[in-house]
Amino acid sequence: MFGQLTTPVPLPDTQLDRRSFEPLYHQLHQLLARQIETGVWQPGDLLPSEPELCRRLAVSRMVVRQALARLEDEGHVTRRRGRGTFVSTPPLRHHAAGLLRTLSNPRREGVELEVLGRSNGYDAPAARHFGLPKKQLTCVTTLVRFHGRAVAVSCSYFEPECEWIGRLPVGRDIPRDFVLGGIRDWLSVPQVTVEAGCCSAATAEWLSVPERSPVFVTRITEPNGSAVAGSAPLERAHVELPSDRVECAVALPADGPNQIAVTFVESQTSRVV
Repeated sequence: MFGQLTTPVPLPDTQLDRRSFEPLYHQLHQLLARQIETGVWQPGDLLPSEPELCRRLAVSRMVVRQALARLEDEGHVTRRRGRGTFVSTPPLRHHAAGLLRTLSNPRREGVELEVLGRSNGYDAPAARHFGLPKKQLTCVTTLVRFHGRAVAVSCSYFEPECEWIGRLPVGRDIPRDFVLGGIRDWLSVPQVTVEAGCCSAATAEWLSVPERSPVFVTRITEPNGSAVAGSAPLERAHVELPSDRVECAVALPADGPNQIAVTFVESQTSRVV
């Protein structure tokens, strides 16, 4: 997508305040970031060249380079030698979640969810978590892509009676209008663990990485928030995310001081452009 636009986007009709206590590079960074964050400049847009920024705003080359370097560190822009500086696609923020939680909300633009397989079988760890050690479970394997780039593979286990699973298109992407809106009333606080691991041969093929590449291994249990205590969970998921493509962020949300939110953010350092 980068390099297709030959005419740089126009600069806003403003000047930097030389009487301000804020350094000029900080003011320029704020000015350019505001153009991107408010949607005035779109992903793929070509920014004015360094000489043009210097001329229009009457600042030195060092000021411009410092401002652009901060934008690049924040993931706002991508700088290509000999081609220019382009507005980047916003990184994907993928919350640690199984298939139910993913399908309970509309997907953002650029996110694709492909069903790799669906089967009934026995999985000892998953069965123990369901409290059904002798019962078969339904397993759905899915691949998450962001703008065509694989970022996660998940295996989700459910009780076989789930009717909606039979409507999933195996071997194809799940349509964007396939949203399980009613499931939101059943979801409560998930149980999440994250550890470092190595991907299997099958996962490596789906993610297009070498076998035994490092991954974040996420295990998620979705309790049944609408049932009595002790009821079987709605889902048990095993998710693998390549550590060279995503960064793991852990935070305490303001509305739940005892709950930790785990979010995977698309890595800026390894983005393919």
